[in-house]
Amino acid sequence: MRALSDLVRSMNCYYSNLIEGHDTQPIDIERALNEDYSTDPKKRDLQLEAKAHIAVQQWIDADGLLGTGDRNARRVTSALLERGVLAAASTRAPLRLNFLAALAGRWMPGLFPER
Repeated sequence: MRALSDLVRSMNCYYSNLIEGHDTQPIDIERALNEDYSTDPKKRDLQLEAKAHIAVQQWIDADGLLGTGDRNARRVTSALLERGVLAAASTRAPLRLNFLAALAGRWMPGLFPER
């Protein structure tokens, strides 16, 4: 079951990235999960983004991210949507983070390497 969950997460990541216009191929996602990054900076950034996407999905799937039940998790998600921290094209569309890039280092330390 775990192998299937991992595959679904990778495919969700691939399609989410495709929708966002980010061309991250499944093999590049797999390589990122094995910490085998491209030497091309743009491709490497997409690999890091994919790896972070999958990590967040794992936290959500573990149902321990908020330490609460489904009803309260929906309330928290709604509040984040109302405040503009999360965004979605529709109620069925995937959620995406929606905040100023300047906050990325504080909200997700270590995700974006110093240049």
